[in-house]
Amino acid sequence: MEPTYLDSELLQKRFGGRGIARDICRLYLEESPSVVREYRSANLAPVDLTMVGATAHRLKGSLGMLGAEALTELADKLEQACLAGRDQEALSLYKRLDAGLSGLRREVEQLANTL
Repeated sequence: MEPTYLDSELLQKRFGGRGIARDICRLYLEESPSVVREYRSANLAPVDLTMVGATAHRLKGSLGMLGAEALTELADKLEQACLAGRDQEALSLYKRLDAGLSGLRREVEQLANTL
């Protein structure tokens, strides 16, 4: 069983119902690919802590808006590891967040189609 990344109830509560929540999901699906692409293009050998940290910061905002709390926290930890210069920790967190982003996208697509 795959982990759940999106709290659909929180999303609907935060934005006052299904219609706006659906619009937020669609907006995420339209806007997030460019940020995720930038995130995935970061130099990992050696880790470009500045770029990874900056894209983790941007992801943190969009993940928080969606109510993807576990991934928001992971993005925050990644950003902090980058700021502190902890490259091995950042690389580990990067891989975990990257896997979560793929799972989140599937969940957002499904939710956008059911709201």
